[in-house]
Formats: sequence, C-alpha cells, structure tokens
Amino acid sequence: MSGSNTEAFCSEVEQLLASLPKDGGLICQAAARQMLAEKLVRKQRNLQMPIGVWTVLALLTAGLLARAAYRSSSPTCLLSGTWLQEIARQPSNCSSMCAGLTSVPVETDISPERFLQLYAYTGRPLLVRNGTRGWRAHQHFSYEFIRDLHDRHPSAYGHGPNIKVIDPFNVELATLHDALHMSEERRRRPFYFGWKNLNRGVCLELMNYHERPYYLGPEIEHPAADWFYIGSASRAALLHIDFFYRPSWQAQIAGRKRWILQPPVECESVCSPLQVDIEPGDILNVDPNQWYHATYVLNETFSITLGSEFM
Repeated sequence: MSGSNTEAFCSEVEQLLASLPKDGGLICQAAARQMLAEKLVRKQRNLQMPIGVWTVLALLTAGLLARAAYRSSSPTCLLSGTWLQEIARQPSNCSSMCAGLTSVPVETDISPERFLQLYAYTGRPLLVRNGTRGWRAHQHFSYEFIRDLHDRHPSAYGHGPNIKVIDPFNVELATLHDALHMSEERRRRPFYFGWKNLNRGVCLELMNYHERPYYLGPEIEHPAADWFYIGSASRAALLHIDFFYRPSWQAQIAGRKRWILQPPVECESVCSPLQVDIEPGDILNVDPNQWYHATYVLNETFSITLGSEFM
C-alpha cells in the first residue's frame, strides 16, 4: 500500500475518533463501536491491503484508541465489548464462503471426504438432515436431565470466561446455577441461555448420549468441550459474531430453531443473508467467526441445542 493510502487511512481513523460520542468514556455505546469496526473493515477492503499491513494498522488504531482512553474521564470502557476484535479480524474469503449462495446447502448421508472438501474449512454453511441418528440424547435430554447432570458434578457450576449465560431478556439469570434452577413459575416466562462445559465428569457422562458427527473424518480434530443452548422464547440469541477462531457444528436435540446468517461487511457485495430452519436431528455446520448470526426458537417450543467446535 502506498504512503498516500496509509496517510489517508490514518486520517480516516482520526476523523472517526473525533466523531464518536465522548460522554460516558471512550466509545461506551455499542452502536458507536460497531460503526467504527464496520467503517474500518470497509476501508481495509477498499484499499485491498495485505494482511500484514492491515495488522499493523489495526495495532495503530488500538494505540490511538488507548491514547484517547487515557485522556478520557472513564478509560475503563476501552476493552469492553468486541469492537477491537472485529477491527483486527482477518477478512473472510468471500468466494469460497458464500459467493453465489441463496440458501443454506442441505445434504443427507454426506461423506467425510465431501464434507472436508466443500465445507469443513471454507466457511460455507451446511445443514445435515438426520445427522444425529442413533443419538440417545433425543430420548433423554430435558431441562431436568441437564440440571441433574450438573448437580452430580458441582464444579461444573464454576466461574470463568467459558461459563457464560446468554440472557437477551435482561432477567435474573446471573449464573449457570441460577439458569438451571429456575422455579416452575420462572420457566413459564421467556428465557434463553448458553454455556460451554469444561467439566470432565459432565463430559464423560455426555459421551453416553451423543457421538462425534459421522461426517467428521480423521483429519478433523474434535475437542471434548460441548456447548449447550437452551431456551423457550421466540427470540433467542441476538445478531452477533463469535471469536472462537474455529468452525462449529450445532445439533438440534429438541424443538425447532431458525438461524439467520448475515455475511461480514467485506462480503456484503457478493454474498446474501441466509435463513434456515432446523428440526430435531438436524446438524447445522457454520463458522460463527465469519458469519454474523441470530437464532429464534420457533412455535413456542422448548429448544435444546448441543454443539462443539472442530479444527
């Protein structure tokens, strides 16, 4: 990238910083953070910067933000949210990920070879119908079953970055223990939450109820940690992008769920938003680090989703 382009980019960063709201500290408002991230990603795409140069400029941007935070009256907002991760995110390969897609591809009995070639690491989503055939989870998983499973391993209620409760309804589910011990009256009101299991005892018991998806070949490494998502409300996870840096599979154990997939900013000129409904027994394979995604539990059903990352 030429010196003039670099100078123009840095000038754009300074202008964006000057335009963001200053009240309440540095970029505390989510909308302002998103505006900054999207404008900088667009600038990167338009200038066609090499990844190395882009990384340097992302660090430069972080330095400018840190300087502004130091001068602000409330610098604690600097690391809140995911705006800095979005700025530094490597742009997606739009051609392999989503170009030409108007709907999520659907397959049954897909071979490991075909999955590896077309979907595993391309970012292209895939719905595998009847992907959980033979899993005992369908006969056993319920709110009570999962609660009792964790009660048998109290350390599973530990605290840490992977014990998170997704609660878009702003209710009182502050911890995983709270979420799995709701009263009958509380469970009649909308709720949706998710967490990553890191407890060995829970993991070993879960192995009796589900298997590694049959289309993940030996080339694909599959960590033992499982993600749970449970909910009863029509709205579940709001539109967001993850930063786990691995693709994932999401198996629908109970209930029906609608997924909304939105391409990242750099792909919006060649890729379309996608929507897909998944039924019990389906597995959705998606890279949540490249696709913005939202989910909705359909028809007031009780939804249980089990997922994991792979690499």
